[in-house]
Amino acid sequence: MNSHTDRSIANRMTSDRHQSPKGETAQPPPALTDAPPISPSERLPLIAHTLREARVAIAELRYEGRGGTGGFVTEFHDPHRIKTLGHLIDERITQQLTGVFWQMVLRRQPAWSDNAGSFGVVTWDLKTDRLRHVHHQRVPTLNTSTVEGF
Repeated sequence: MNSHTDRSIANRMTSDRHQSPKGETAQPPPALTDAPPISPSERLPLIAHTLREARVAIAELRYEGRGGTGGFVTEFHDPHRIKTLGHLIDERITQQLTGVFWQMVLRRQPAWSDNAGSFGVVTWDLKTDRLRHVHHQRVPTLNTSTVEGF
């Protein structure tokens, strides 16, 4: 297993395995899909460890939407934002972090893509362990002028 998350699950599964009495055959450990899910509070430290090992300093989720549709992208950067490091990160780690960030956006801005929509970015500075969410809501304005006569 190549990611820290997988190792933690494997370690937990090994310690949870029942010992069989002497003379009986030990049952193999359950498949990873049978393991209990890891909560976000347990998942973030594991993700942070993996990202730091890959020398990622900043992880970002950028999103934009309007009219009920939209999209997002997760990016990983070095400290100076010169290099994009996404190619060094296991896809499962990217998916897990995107899920945590996306849940945060949906809790804070559930109507993020309605009407004129919005855009924003969730930034995690791994050096300081600070999380910042900047959200911009589009608000259409209407200027009306009335002229009567010539």
